[in-house]
Amino acid sequence: NTQTQNYTSANNLRETRSQANQRKNNNVDSNRAIHEPWQWYDKCYNRERNAGLFAADQLPRKNKFQYSAAIHTRQNPNGNRRGYECPEERDHYPYWHPSPWRDIAILTDNTTMCSYYRRESANTVAKYECVEFYNQAKTQKKHWWRWNNQ
Repeated sequence: NTQTQNYTSANNLRETRSQANQRKNNNVDSNRAIHEPWQWYDKCYNRERNAGLFAADQLPRKNKFQYSAAIHTRQNPNGNRRGYECPEERDHYPYWHPSPWRDIAILTDNTTMCSYYRRESANTVAKYECVEFYNQAKTQKKHWWRWNNQ
């Protein structure tokens, strides 16, 4: 069965680790195909979009927490979902944020960009992200965080 996996966003930005695990368990169907992990899309839904990316005349919508997330891009202003793919990562290469993907080839008809792609690939340059925790003791790291490398 290749239908899109289910996704339910958090009820609030202060959910517990067990609440996040419960959402995941209720969403992921082992009888359906999966490429990106559930956590990848959840991270994308909860992280604010990179407001420095070109949006043209599009006004990306806001998520249920009232900010425009990485699921909203110029090419995907409504935040439509395709599996657990992160639209911002899909639409902007090389991606500025850590990614679960590794480059094996870059296809382009503009060969003047090749050195840039090599230099900025996540294969060759480290990408970083902010970290939040579920608890005050900072022993339970979240798989997502709202902020963009601030």
